[in-house]
Amino acid sequence: MGEEVGKISRVEKGQVTIQLAGGEQCNVCAAKSMCAFNEPGSQYRYLNLPYQPRLKEGSQVRLEYRESSRILAAFIVFVVPILFILAGYVLADRYFNFVNRGLVGAVAGLILSGGVLFLLNRWLSRSRFFLPRIIKK
Repeated sequence: MGEEVGKISRVEKGQVTIQLAGGEQCNVCAAKSMCAFNEPGSQYRYLNLPYQPRLKEGSQVRLEYRESSRILAAFIVFVVPILFILAGYVLADRYFNFVNRGLVGAVAGLILSGGVLFLLNRWLSRSRFFLPRIIKK
């Protein structure tokens, strides 16, 4: 399981904001400039988690990420679009009769998978399964 250390920067009603330093992984990441947690020009990331009793501003906490949630996220991001592309190709090839129908179906599957991934992201972002747990205070 992945672990990370952070500092509680803000405690509000119902949620805690944890300040995480950009680690070694952030320096080599190709998506560093587009990171959802990263503010432009900042060396810190901020993560909002549900409030837990006895958490105070300035406290240091250790976060634990479930390996199963990382594997599921990777599956969703990488495998779901491939399945949609293949399904679009097969369906278009079987049910339509024009030139390049397989290619058009594959592109349509890719576009549809983008919409499905967007909706899945919105739906799963509310799930506690993908959030890290605070294991040490």
